[in-house]
Parts: sequence; C-alpha cells; structure tokens
Amino acid sequence: MSGQKDAQSIDLTDMEKQILAIEESWWTIARTKERAISQELGIAPMRYYILLSHMLDDERVWRARPQLVDRLRRLRDARQQERTVS
Repeated sequence: MSGQKDAQSIDLTDMEKQILAIEESWWTIARTKERAISQELGIAPMRYYILLSHMLDDERVWRARPQLVDRLRRLRDARQQERTVS
C-alpha cells in the first residue's frame, strides 16, 4: 500500500468541505450562487470567494477533489486573463 491518503481520508475543514459541496451543486440549493452561500454557510459572498481562491492553491484540497479543483482553477485563470486583456 502506498503512503498516499485517498480522497475520503484527506483532512479538510468542515468549511472547506461545505465550500466544495456548494461549488459542485449550488444550483440545486438556491436560484443564485450568492444565495446558496448565504443560506448554507452564513457568510458574505466576498468572504466565500476569498476562501475559495486560497483553497484552489492548497494541495490538500486538490488531492481531495482534483477534477473539481482543476475545473475551478481553469475558470479562475480564464477570468484573470480576461481582466488583463481588457
């Protein structure tokens, strides 16, 4: 057996798990993502996006949900590139 942990056993905080869950299915929770953030986490959307941005650079989070994190990184990078071009 390798020394690597599988995705189920990686220690993420409850907040990190909730943020990933919202990213996977916010549209099933509320009409808007901002409303889902407020309803599920009770924090301001600005705070949520700051936390999410830091999470995308955290190797633990990537190991827990690599496909989701890769998709979110691509979206973030595309938005940043759009801002620099504009």
